[in-house]
Amino acid sequence: MDTVWVGGSGYGGPAVYQSTDGGVSFQPHGQGLPPTLVYCLGEAPDGSGTLVCGTETSVYRRIPVEPEWVDVTGNEAPVTTYWCVEALPHENVMRFGTYGRGIWDYRITRSGKAVRVNGVDLNPVVLTGTDVLQLGVTWSARVDSAPFGDVDWVGLVVYERPDSGKLVSGGELLLDLSSRRLYSGLAPANAESHTFRMRIPDDPSLVGLRAHAQAYGVGPEGLVLGNGLALEIDG
Repeated sequence: MDTVWVGGSGYGGPAVYQSTDGGVSFQPHGQGLPPTLVYCLGEAPDGSGTLVCGTETSVYRRIPVEPEWVDVTGNEAPVTTYWCVEALPHENVMRFGTYGRGIWDYRITRSGKAVRVNGVDLNPVVLTGTDVLQLGVTWSARVDSAPFGDVDWVGLVVYERPDSGKLVSGGELLLDLSSRRLYSGLAPANAESHTFRMRIPDDPSLVGLRAHAQAYGVGPEGLVLGNGLALEIDG
């Protein structure tokens, strides 16, 4: 049966609920929303499953890979009640009607790309990532521990430029370490995998940005390099 989303009052609890059985039962999905009223809900026309809602003060967005709603009103849209919303499929826009402040359009950015790279396939394949690289959301990447062998830590780094495939003691380096570092994370390898999350700023100048990620492990024998991902934010 079709999924049903319902919005309402958030003063006594979550303001949005989801039903996956046609309305027989509902589960709360209001994480990230303020304790206020949700006046309208809409789904993006691009088939991504992205949802938007209008509240008494702001517009919020939720994509399937994110657990929380994010305020996307920004500095230009007014602090007012957003009464209604409709999708404009040909423009990939969600159009909101407000209380006394006119009509405001929110453009849904498309997903980016996360393409696996591994040079000459020398490094163990441990890194996978979601294809959703959008402004204002968190990109998630998973690093599996087992293919590294005996390591105590697993990590992920993201740099702006790739390397041509330099061989070092830990494997093949796929990143240009002299370029700008965009993210670095490290976690104990005491689980089968670890998920790293990198927040992408809601900055239109980043559309088209190409970055490169690589996983690594650290153990008794030193550094072990994993495969990489070529990332691109699509607008």
